[in-house]
Amino acid sequence: MSKKIISKEDVLQYLIILVSGFYFFLCFLHYASGRPLWLDENFIYTSLKTLSPLQLFGPLGSQAFPRVYLIAVKLVSQVSNYDVFSLRFFSLIAMIGAFFLWTYIYRKEENKGMGYFLFVLTWCGSKFMSYYAAELKQYSGEVLVAGVFALFILRQRDYLGDSKRPAPGAWLYFLMPFLVLLSYTAYFFLLIPLYNLFVQRTKEKNNLPYITAYSAGMAIAVSLSYLLDARFVQTTSGMWGYWHDYFVLTNSAGDFFSSSYEGLRNIFSRWILETKLLRHIMTCFMPFALYVVLVDGIKGMRKNKGAFFSLSSITFIILCEMYVAGILKLYPFTGARITLFVAPFIFYCIIKGIELFKTRFQYVYLALLASYIVILLSTSVYILREYYMLYKV
Repeated sequence: MSKKIISKEDVLQYLIILVSGFYFFLCFLHYASGRPLWLDENFIYTSLKTLSPLQLFGPLGSQAFPRVYLIAVKLVSQVSNYDVFSLRFFSLIAMIGAFFLWTYIYRKEENKGMGYFLFVLTWCGSKFMSYYAAELKQYSGEVLVAGVFALFILRQRDYLGDSKRPAPGAWLYFLMPFLVLLSYTAYFFLLIPLYNLFVQRTKEKNNLPYITAYSAGMAIAVSLSYLLDARFVQTTSGMWGYWHDYFVLTNSAGDFFSSSYEGLRNIFSRWILETKLLRHIMTCFMPFALYVVLVDGIKGMRKNKGAFFSLSSITFIILCEMYVAGILKLYPFTGARITLFVAPFIFYCIIKGIELFKTRFQYVYLALLASYIVILLSTSVYILREYYMLYKV
């Protein structure tokens, strides 16, 4: 009777399942602690409790929160008299949904393997990815919306290219732009599907029904977003005053280059933990990730006749948009929570950057791989301890 031999692939799959379970445990451990609301959450809580759903389509003091999302939170939380669990319920659901969606996207693009394991482990090692699963803020929803747009754009590649896969209905194109009502960061993705439709027009595929449907949906969604929400955000002086130092500064050449570099560094490194040491350590992986963004991203665009049909090319255009928005003082150019929606793209690029050495420079690859795993395991344990301490208070 022969013994069943467990392959390396099987071991890796078991590890992926284990790490995924650990990520869910971190999210639920933080959520179940029911820690008291803090400053920003209290502002939102006050608005939810004192304003009617109709009044929420107006100024929110020093806060910005997508109004449709906020009304959904109000309708659910008021049933239980606005306890902390109901207030944070949508944040938890959004982040868990984002995890499933983004791991599906990675698996679809790269298949299962060491890279997939690293991608899942990165969610565990990033405090923001579990912390904002239990925070009365919109950031977990932004990660989810970014994943929806990424999957939609990658799906465009499947039928606009050489593939014979059927195109989605025009109704889906019409509905996609309405995600701007749930997330401000959806604006960074808004023009990409439309651009791809125009770039990929041929005599056989003029894409006119989809262009028309998407344009109509975008016109309606953006108008509603501005009238009911965005125009109030732009007049929130306290909030913009707080983020002033996180824009790309144009006072002088020195300020311009230093703020550009610092913002970019934060985006590639600040997603893990708010410590200077770890930010310096994670900056070491930044050149490899940037190589993936620039070289792979531009190669992907050339290969697809200018269209954005890969995660690296989508990351490239999103970072460019964020940089321009930072210069124009429209959106902070920084890392951490305000740009958390781009973190899964950065995870992907870091992992792809490490894997660049896999074939020709195996010792370098193994050193980077081991270092990355040790860092993520260490931060995962640190995060677990921090959430556990919430129960000791």
